[in-house]
Amino acid sequence: MPGNQQSKADGGKITSLQEWQERRRGTENIELLAEKMRRLRAATPVNEELRQQLRQKLAQRLAAQAPGADPSSGVLPDIRTGAGGTGEETAAVNIADGMRTVSMRGERRRERWWPWLAALSVLLLLAAGLLYYRQLPRQLVVTGRQELGGFLAAGEKDTALQLAVPPGEDYLLAAGHGRLLLMDRQGSQRAVLGEAHDQYSYPAISPDGRYLAVAHTASGRGAEICLAEIPGFNSWNQFSTALTEKLREARRIPVPAGVSKLSSLYWAPLGPKLVFSGIKDGDNAGQNDGEIFITSWQEDARGTFVQQTQFLTEGRAAGWSPDGRWLLLTRSRDGEEKIYLRPNPWLFSQSAGQEVLLGNGSQPLWLKEGYLLFVRPVQQEMVLTYSPDGLPGLVLSRWEEELCWVRPEGDFSRWTSATRLKLLERAAVLLPAESGLPTAVLEWVQRMEARGMQRARLSLPPQRRILELVMGEEKGGRRAVYYVLGQQQRLTVGRLELAERTGEEEKNGQK
Repeated sequence: MPGNQQSKADGGKITSLQEWQERRRGTENIELLAEKMRRLRAATPVNEELRQQLRQKLAQRLAAQAPGADPSSGVLPDIRTGAGGTGEETAAVNIADGMRTVSMRGERRRERWWPWLAALSVLLLLAAGLLYYRQLPRQLVVTGRQELGGFLAAGEKDTALQLAVPPGEDYLLAAGHGRLLLMDRQGSQRAVLGEAHDQYSYPAISPDGRYLAVAHTASGRGAEICLAEIPGFNSWNQFSTALTEKLREARRIPVPAGVSKLSSLYWAPLGPKLVFSGIKDGDNAGQNDGEIFITSWQEDARGTFVQQTQFLTEGRAAGWSPDGRWLLLTRSRDGEEKIYLRPNPWLFSQSAGQEVLLGNGSQPLWLKEGYLLFVRPVQQEMVLTYSPDGLPGLVLSRWEEELCWVRPEGDFSRWTSATRLKLLERAAVLLPAESGLPTAVLEWVQRMEARGMQRARLSLPPQRRILELVMGEEKGGRRAVYYVLGQQQRLTVGRLELAERTGEEEKNGQK
C-alpha cells in the first residue's frame, strides 16, 4: 500500500499514510498556484515594442561590462561567459550585473570623496592649530640693537633731530639744526638736501613710501609744509640730486596764521592727510603744549590743488593707531607728560567719542602688529651713605626713562578710567633705564663729607633721554624701531630689531 511503501527521499523511512497525504496536498497547491500565474501572464497584454527598447538600452549600458555583446540585438549579455543569453536565467544574470554595476559606481564615488575628506581634515587641524597659537600670550622682544651715528647737541635741552624711515628702502632721512640729511641704514651721512637758505624739520614719509612731507621755513617766508614726490633710487648721487629738485618743486601747504614753527608732523594711515602740531608766536614751549591741526588736500576737476586745514585740539600730535581710528597725542599736566587717545574726526563726529587718558608717558608709537610703545619715567633713589643713627644720609634722586610696550585691545571709548590708567601700568620693559653712578655724584659725595654734612639729597636730570621713536620696516618684512637718544652733549641715532614671540618660544629661547 502507498502508506507502507518506503520513500527513497526519506532514506528508507516508512511514511505514514496521513503524512504522505499532507505532502501530496501541499504539492498540488503549489502546482495549482503556478498554473494560475502562467494563465494570468498569458492573459495580460505585453508591449513588445517597449520591452525591446528597454532591453536595448540595458544592453548598451552593460556592453562595457561584457565585451563582444551586440547592443542593437536586444540580447542581454551573459556576464559569466561573455555570450548572449535568453530567458529567465539571462535576465537574472543581467539584474545581478546591474546591481553589481550600481555597487561599483558607489565604490567609485566613495573613492573620489576620500581625497577631499582627507584634505578637509588637514585644513581643520591647521585651523585649530592656528587658533590655538593665536590664543597664546605674546610678547615683544628685542633681538638686536645697533647705534648708527652721533651728532653734537646744541645744549642739554636740544631735541633738534628727527628721523623719517621709508618702508623697505636702504636710506633714511634725518633733520637736524635746519638741515635735511640723507643717510644709509648704517648711519653714514650721504648728502645734504635742499638749498643753503632752507630750514627743514620733522620729515615724514607716507605709508606707501611715495611722498615726503617736511616742515620748511625760509627767509622772507613763514612756516609751511612741503609735499614732494620721492624719486626712484638708483645711486646716492642721483637720488640726492633728484630729491633736491623735487623739494624745489614741492607743493606748499601754509600753516594757520600765528603759528611760527611746527613741533610734530605725521601722515594719516588713510588718505592724503597730515596731522601736525604748531606753536604760536609768543608761546613758551615749556609751558604751552601747542595746538594740533589736521590738513587734507586734493585736485579738483581743473587740476587745481585744493587744501583744507582745521584746528583739532590743544597738545602735541604723536601719531595714529594702525587702523587710523585713533589719534595719539600728549600733554603736560602737573609737571608730568600724559598720553591721550582722540577719535579721528573723519571717521567720527565731534560728539561720537571723547578723549581717552591712558596714563603717564611720552613718545607713543603704535606698531602695525598692535603693540603700543612709549617712554615711561622711572624715579630712582639711591642711599649713598648712612648717618650714625642708621638713617639715610646722602641720597641721590633722579628720573630716568625706559622704553615699554603694551598691547591695548577693545573699544577704548567704553573703558572705565581705572581700566585706562592700568593699561600703561602693566606695560613690559623693552629697553631698561640707565643705571650706575655718574662721576658728578662721587664728586658731590666727597664735597658733602668734607663739609661734615651727614644728610643731603642730590637731584639729577636723566642720564639718557629718549627723544624720538620712528617705526621702520626692513627688507624681508623684519620690524625695527629707530630712536634718538639724548646723552649729555650728544644725540645718538640707533635701531632696535624687534620680534614677536609667545611665552613658550621665549622660554625655549632662554634655555
